[in-house]
Amino acid sequence: MTESASFDASGFSVSQQSTTSKDGTSIDFCLLLPKKTNGPISILMTSYAAFGSTLPLDYLHPMFGGTSFVPWLEGGGGLVVTSTRGGSDLGESWHQQAMKENRQKLYDDFIAVAEKLIAGGHSQPDQLGFFGRSNGGLFAAVMGTQRPDLFGAIVNDVPTTDMLRYLKMGMGAAWLEEYGDPEDPIISNLYSNTRPFIM
Repeated sequence: MTESASFDASGFSVSQQSTTSKDGTSIDFCLLLPKKTNGPISILMTSYAAFGSTLPLDYLHPMFGGTSFVPWLEGGGGLVVTSTRGGSDLGESWHQQAMKENRQKLYDDFIAVAEKLIAGGHSQPDQLGFFGRSNGGLFAAVMGTQRPDLFGAIVNDVPTTDMLRYLKMGMGAAWLEEYGDPEDPIISNLYSNTRPFIM
């Protein structure tokens, strides 16, 4: 017996596109859209971008909500999964480019994708949302403080956002190589100046 499909995907198209980040680096993103659209639509963006991990390009993956994501799609919404630095989309060097004092690069990458979606007429700020889980939740918190003008809704799920004291929490010491030591003046200045990390 074959399990029936969760929903009819024939009305959607998937494409890989790219844009240019603040420092000139080309950033890819996967764009899932309804084939029939009339102007800008609601789009949910997501990323993980840390520890060399890459999100699966499976739009019903639990990271996106599983089958509970189906009503969003059936209601005419779209999805964007970004390949920002910090993940391993283009190998370990792609991950390393956004570690420690270079973490702002991955946020700049994501901002560039959001701006491209708006400039290209796919969406507009009040229709653009960001969902992030774990490090993606930290990512969402950063976007909510650095560029709230780009998003109509932001959801951060199980994030660690106190990046000045994260070493004192649970598994925090295991993240030192990724985030850097907040007692290092360069790292603490980064986290203090971007402010999203302290909530």
